[in-house]
Amino acid sequence: MLSLKATLTPLSAFGTPSKGDTLFGQLCWALRNRLGEQRLTELLDGYTAGRPFAVVSDALPAGHLPRPALPGHVFKPLPEADRKAAKKRVWLPVEYLAEPVADWLKYCRTSAELLGETIHPHAHNAIDRRTGTTGEGFAPYTMERRWYGQATRLDIHIVLDESRLPAADLECALRDVGELGFGRDAGIGVGRYRLDAFEPTSLP
Repeated sequence: MLSLKATLTPLSAFGTPSKGDTLFGQLCWALRNRLGEQRLTELLDGYTAGRPFAVVSDALPAGHLPRPALPGHVFKPLPEADRKAAKKRVWLPVEYLAEPVADWLKYCRTSAELLGETIHPHAHNAIDRRTGTTGEGFAPYTMERRWYGQATRLDIHIVLDESRLPAADLECALRDVGELGFGRDAGIGVGRYRLDAFEPTSLP
């Protein structure tokens, strides 16, 4: 299995959290569009029997991994931060993985620091496709959209069985998802990203 890292730059708001299972599903659709349904069926054969052709992580702040969800007493306390602030330090820079676990909290950073993200509600309303109207009732509702800061980069870690799918095909599928849009409301410009790098990496 080959370990790969894809680095993305968000180009629009995201309507769906960039979780690994959703990313994998969208990659499967992109592979089907490029290679055909029969090829995708072959790739998925054995997936539920412990033989995946690829495993995809959540999108993480570039250069960081999630801090393990360990009890607070495992880490040395931070004198300058209260308990609630310490809990928000959830992203560990990869260069500090070799440090003692007890020291990790002082190196960790918050989502606000790394992603500069804001979440805004976006108004929706159900449309009756037969009439093109809202029907008898007007019942608007809101759904969240996630905006990232301009300097935000995201890493996706992928483990790929190259004997079943060449890395170049997976890279093309990743680019396709970024151009067409990831997740909800992709058809109206949401979920766009640029693939900046796609390269082998060493998992810790």
